[in-house]
Amino acid sequence: MKVFLDTNVLLDMLIASRTDHLCSLQLLKLIRDKKISGVLTTQSIIDAAYV
Repeated sequence: MKVFLDTNVLLDMLIASRTDHLCSLQLLKLIRDKKISGVLTTQSIIDAAYV
Protein backbone atom coordinates (compact mmCIF):
# COMPACT_ATOMS: atom_id res chain seq x y z
CA MET A 1 0.00 0.00 0.00
CA LYS A 2 1.28 3.47 -0.86
CA VAL A 3 0.28 6.39 1.40
CA PHE A 4 0.54 10.07 0.47
CA LEU A 5 1.74 12.24 3.36
CA ASP A 6 0.54 15.81 3.11
CA THR A 7 2.08 18.80 4.87
CA ASN A 8 -0.16 18.46 7.93
CA VAL A 9 0.94 14.87 8.55
CA LEU A 10 4.56 15.92 8.20
CA LEU A 11 4.03 18.75 10.69
CA ASP A 12 2.28 16.34 13.06
CA MET A 13 5.38 14.17 12.99
CA LEU A 14 7.71 17.07 13.69
CA ILE A 15 5.75 19.03 16.33
CA ALA A 16 5.03 17.10 19.53
CA SER A 17 2.33 19.50 20.72
CA ARG A 18 0.07 18.80 17.72
CA THR A 19 -3.03 16.69 18.35
CA ASP A 20 -2.19 13.83 15.98
CA HIS A 21 1.51 13.61 16.80
CA LEU A 22 1.40 10.04 18.14
CA CYS A 23 -0.72 8.77 15.23
CA SER A 24 1.70 10.29 12.76
CA LEU A 25 4.63 8.67 14.53
CA GLN A 26 2.89 5.29 14.27
CA LEU A 27 2.45 5.91 10.55
CA LEU A 28 6.13 6.77 10.26
CA LYS A 29 7.02 3.53 12.09
CA LEU A 30 4.99 1.51 9.57
CA ILE A 31 6.87 3.24 6.75
CA ARG A 32 10.23 2.67 8.44
CA ASP A 33 9.42 -1.02 8.96
CA LYS A 34 8.46 -1.24 5.25
CA LYS A 35 4.94 -2.42 5.97
CA ILE A 36 3.60 0.44 3.85
CA SER A 37 5.19 2.85 1.40
CA GLY A 38 5.00 6.59 2.03
CA VAL A 39 5.40 9.42 -0.45
CA LEU A 40 5.34 13.19 -0.13
CA THR A 41 6.00 16.16 -2.35
CA THR A 42 8.97 18.47 -2.21
CA GLN A 43 6.46 21.28 -1.71
CA SER A 44 5.37 19.66 1.58
CA ILE A 45 8.97 19.70 2.78
CA ILE A 46 9.34 23.37 1.80
CA ASP A 47 6.06 24.27 3.53
CA ALA A 48 7.04 22.39 6.71
CA ALA A 49 10.40 24.17 6.78
CA TYR A 50 8.61 27.50 6.43
CA VAL A 51 6.36 26.76 9.41
